[in-house]
Amino acid sequence: MSKIWEVFPSDIQKIELFTKNLGISPVLSQLLLNRGIADLLGAEKFLFSSFYGLPDSFRLKDMAKAVERVKQSIQRKEHVMILSDYDVDGITSLALLYEFFNSHNVSASYYLPHRIEEGYGVSKEAVKSAIDGGVSLFITLDCGITAFEEVKLLKDSGIDVLIIDHHRPHGDVYPKADAIIDPWQNGCEYPDKDLAAVGLVFKFLQALLGHQNEKLMDFLDLVCLGTVADVSGLRGENRVLVKEGLKILKNTKRKGLKELFKVAGLKQENISVRNISFIMAPRLNAAGRIDSAEGAFRLLVTESEEEAQDLAGKLDAANKKRRLIESDILKQANVLLEGFNFSENKVIVVYGENWHMGVLGIVASRLADTYYRPCIVLSESKGLLKGSGRSIPEFNIFQAVSDCCEILEEFGGHAAACGVALKKKNLNEFKEELNKYVSCVYEKAPFIPKLKLDRILGFNDISDSLFEDIEVLSPYGAENPEPRFMTESVKVITKPRALARKFYKFWVKKNSLSFQALFKSKDASIPQEGELIDIAYTPSEGEWEGVKSVTLFLEDYRKAEKV
Repeated sequence: MSKIWEVFPSDIQKIELFTKNLGISPVLSQLLLNRGIADLLGAEKFLFSSFYGLPDSFRLKDMAKAVERVKQSIQRKEHVMILSDYDVDGITSLALLYEFFNSHNVSASYYLPHRIEEGYGVSKEAVKSAIDGGVSLFITLDCGITAFEEVKLLKDSGIDVLIIDHHRPHGDVYPKADAIIDPWQNGCEYPDKDLAAVGLVFKFLQALLGHQNEKLMDFLDLVCLGTVADVSGLRGENRVLVKEGLKILKNTKRKGLKELFKVAGLKQENISVRNISFIMAPRLNAAGRIDSAEGAFRLLVTESEEEAQDLAGKLDAANKKRRLIESDILKQANVLLEGFNFSENKVIVVYGENWHMGVLGIVASRLADTYYRPCIVLSESKGLLKGSGRSIPEFNIFQAVSDCCEILEEFGGHAAACGVALKKKNLNEFKEELNKYVSCVYEKAPFIPKLKLDRILGFNDISDSLFEDIEVLSPYGAENPEPRFMTESVKVITKPRALARKFYKFWVKKNSLSFQALFKSKDASIPQEGELIDIAYTPSEGEWEGVKSVTLFLEDYRKAEKV
């Protein structure tokens, strides 16, 4: 699918302002502006924030109450139960708090809901387990902000409840917990609202241990892992936590993570945000998608090398199984879409009988990428359709399904993703309402992909100073994408050579300079030797036996518009 190329405009006055006052290059100034950092204070904070300059944890509403209650549980040696979500953000959160209680000789049990049997959040089974187990303090991580009934049942049974969640509350009403740590709740003046759940747990541990406690740094490997896996924006505090966390992760002593690196074929010293997103997180998530997240959690906390090897192998096998299930459902969905009328249906909605619930979100994401449409994938069971949706940047899918709430049994989510459940008999009405929403909100449906480019470069601009600027902005991820540049009218000087996984390698030249290019073709379309093209790319610098080399990773190319 062809993309619209858009080069960010250059604000010459602001570029000069940043360059003069911050002592940085015009290119770096432009990159900051392109990421929405429009004032000097914001730019200075982005570039120079440090770990020890992060906001005080006690600025989070209810933090003091939560800390006091946990210190009381330690003094009294109470029975504590911790419940978390089954994704990477959830299990890293659980691992941190579980290790904290263990180090203070507190009897802490944990509860991981089963995705298929119990679903997301605080289940009735978890409440029963806490009541039957004589628990006196119940802590929820990465969920709980909408668990009104379940929290009431716990409180009525004499159990105190702490909620640590980073999801937005439904309106202005909250569960009647003893303390709620959620930066989105009314009255919370914490400046950085975008922390992942594991980030909030880390702030909780800061408050419990003291902000200068040396043990805190050892927790940052899991904070980094959970934050990146949850696709949290790498701006503000998240960026600092991930940047420092990558250093700890590269030297982690956790036996389970070391074994996970091995089975995934990763060198520990080279771990990056990309590695976490595409290699580590899928393996840790696979257990919870296919069955129980127990193995993934145990991998993070085990001190046994033998158990670590066993668990890492099982997670790798679960990931392979997940990929097979996902591939099968994706093929079925694509067959169903062969007769799909894209002009009339602005949102893709597909369903299949007993499709595995654990992979529907991934399938929806794949379809959204392929067709550049919001997509909802549902599984049918006993007349009920239940599943997940994923969107494109321009479309708020949560608002769309919220507009259909009267015909839905359940719904939730955020701008980029949603979960829904509805009766099968209401499916056609659901589709109609979604199309009506698109027509009402958008004058023209925003379904043409756009490629945002930071700057037009000449090949002579690709220098050591450019790579220094690129390094300053790292780590890259959500809300802080890797820089993409454009160079016009380059000549393909070698025949593209096919590599593995649909990659092609060739050389391009402009004036007297030439660079190696790598391009992944999704539709077998590749440039031809001798062709003059415009390229959109991210440059990368490598070194082999002391010799530096540059590779251009092409995002897209097109026939040259200027000769």
